Amino acid sequence: MASMTDILRYVWNFTVFFITNLYGLFSYIMWMLMLLPLRILSPSMYWNFERLLFNGLQSFIVMWMGTGRYRIFESGDDVSQLSEEEVLLLCNHQSTADTPVVMMSLWGKGGCMSSSMWIMDWIFKFTNFGLICTLRKDVFIKQGRETRNQQEVMLREHLKDSYLPLRRKWLVLFPEGGFLYKRLESSQSYARKNGYPVLNNVTLPRLGALRTIIDTIGSPEQDQPSENVTNGCGNAAHNPDQPVKWLVDMTIGYGSEEGGPPDMFGMCMGYREKQDIHVHYRAFPLSDVPRNGDELQKWVYDRYTEKDDLLEQFYRNGHFPEDSAGQVLPVVPERQVLFDWLKVVLFQLFYMGSAYLHYVCVIEPLMSLVWW
Repeated sequence: MASMTDILRYVWNFTVFFITNLYGLFSYIMWMLMLLPLRILSPSMYWNFERLLFNGLQSFIVMWMGTGRYRIFESGDDVSQLSEEEVLLLCNHQSTADTPVVMMSLWGKGGCMSSSMWIMDWIFKFTNFGLICTLRKDVFIKQGRETRNQQEVMLREHLKDSYLPLRRKWLVLFPEGGFLYKRLESSQSYARKNGYPVLNNVTLPRLGALRTIIDTIGSPEQDQPSENVTNGCGNAAHNPDQPVKWLVDMTIGYGSEEGGPPDMFGMCMGYREKQDIHVHYRAFPLSDVPRNGDELQKWVYDRYTEKDDLLEQFYRNGHFPEDSAGQVLPVVPERQVLFDWLKVVLFQLFYMGSAYLHYVCVIEPLMSLVWW
């Protein structure tokens, strides 16, 4: 039973979560609307400012998770070297907590998250995060056989019309297409029926969106980006007009298998049991990924079989194995992801000041006109 101290902490966390959601979402929308003329006169300046705003919104996630007393540890390939590169990020999908975990894990790694593009189920379009994603031109996909071809065409056009012109960096994709607990049984049944690997900690990924991304904006196979970073001396030579050159496989592990993954609201409120969250990275040059349909499927299924084994070892030992990273980037030992809390505070002050400014200079005059 929760103590009075716990109840007071839950109330406090909810109050912070609710109030910051209000002024953060309000200020972001107002800035995006007020700067619409700049989008016509100087699109690059408009979208650069949007990246700053989105970076600030991610600091809210850091603050909420911090008050919920969650820590994140990372291991595997040093993906900070790819922070300014065009990357396709694949993540296993367990709960609503996956999205804030991805943001927190990569928030301090250059501009990869502020200039990211998210590919998500269309149902999220009707959430507060979905409203933000709509304004910043992220992608919403309807799942199902009846709309598959149409959605792949839509995604292809969106990548050409938005991802490339806006010079986004990291594409975030959850290939499993749903939460683990919802898809595990059907995925295992499908695997047994068709002779594919039967997985326990992840599900067989769906390849439609992945194949469309690789075919549309994937680097040609003759490109060899790995040669530029094998010395571990920083980012590879960057050409913003080139398409996606890297595929990063991100594996998320929550506390213990028995405890199950938390949900986003429970993490922000802190009523879910405090636990450490671990993320593991493996990076592959996209030139090493097969393009042929059957070969691509086998390659991706092999990666998810490895991911399943990684999680099995994680649940057994409490950490990911140290020798399970790739061979291209330097490997980092397991370490806690630390945050610049001064940056978090400054962003909060910026958004609070913006909310006050927008209310006084825009909302109040409009209300007075209406009531006059």
